[in-house]
Amino acid sequence: MLTVKYRLPATTALLSVITLFCLSQPNLAQTAESPDLFGWAPYHHNALLFLIQAAGEITPAYLEDPGGELSKLNGPYVEFPPILPSTKEKYLFWFQDSDHSNLYDLYLVDRKTREKERLTHEMLETPYSLTSPSGNRLIYSSRARDGVNLDLVLVNLKGEKTRLTESSGKWRPHQWLPDDSGVIVSRQNGNAHNRPFFLYSFADGSLVPVDSQPGENWSRLPIVYDKLLYYITERPGQPGTLAVWDLVQRGPIRRLTDPGVVGRVTFYELSQNGRQLIFSSVKDEHQYIYFWALSQDKPREVLSTREPIKIARLSPDGSKIAYELGNKNVYVHDINTHVATLWRDGRSASTK
Repeated sequence: MLTVKYRLPATTALLSVITLFCLSQPNLAQTAESPDLFGWAPYHHNALLFLIQAAGEITPAYLEDPGGELSKLNGPYVEFPPILPSTKEKYLFWFQDSDHSNLYDLYLVDRKTREKERLTHEMLETPYSLTSPSGNRLIYSSRARDGVNLDLVLVNLKGEKTRLTESSGKWRPHQWLPDDSGVIVSRQNGNAHNRPFFLYSFADGSLVPVDSQPGENWSRLPIVYDKLLYYITERPGQPGTLAVWDLVQRGPIRRLTDPGVVGRVTFYELSQNGRQLIFSSVKDEHQYIYFWALSQDKPREVLSTREPIKIARLSPDGSKIAYELGNKNVYVHDINTHVATLWRDGRSASTK
């Protein structure tokens, strides 16, 4: 038996710790179910994860080889499953409250006995939360004193809580620093498209703005690697741009992409070793995927299409890109050979 721990991003509203058993499930490729590409299976360089939508439910599925069988995954699966293993013996879960009010609270669950210990009584509508790299603390957005806005709360495995922010701002955690010393957070200012990033430091409780320029700033998709913060920044009249911010020097912002050259960046992903990244963009009614070896001066175009790019994912070893187009075709592009394989029936096609 192979155990895979995987965290689905907040955009899917689905978090999961998935247990894989032998893949002997029925072939789903010939059924009426609708599989959508999600990403690469962790620790596997040639296996993709899909989400199957059928009868109003979403189920993870697994495909190991082009043209192979799509198999449903066994294992625990609820709307807000375990965030991350907090220790070897316990998991942190968001469970729906027993009154079926569609509100959630945090529980500590023993892996062997399945006994639950309630840690919070917040009754959250949407639990935005992050487990620390050490696994012994959790930061989440909580109802503020007025019952409407969100503040940031830190909770340990004993259920001891510390409110980090006292303002009425709508705070949301996004990314822990690797050494547990701080968290990248955002606060909505006015409309939903004005959400700048801040660095919260546990050492002195300070909130340092990542972008100190005045005016609206929509920051999204933060990734912390080593001492750098990667993210997409967007302002009125300034299309989405991939940027990087030095966490030690606390700036300045360095913009990696030029909208006039690659268009508006809509998504990106950094490799596990921090040496490559991919990003998708939109320009002149075309959609693009770029691959960038960060030792090089500029990115390389992988795909140009008029079809909508639904998702693009970089494999764990940085050698392949999996992407799904609007016509439901899923391709895997080999970075070295420049060949894309259509995974639905094993056919191959050359790409740029």
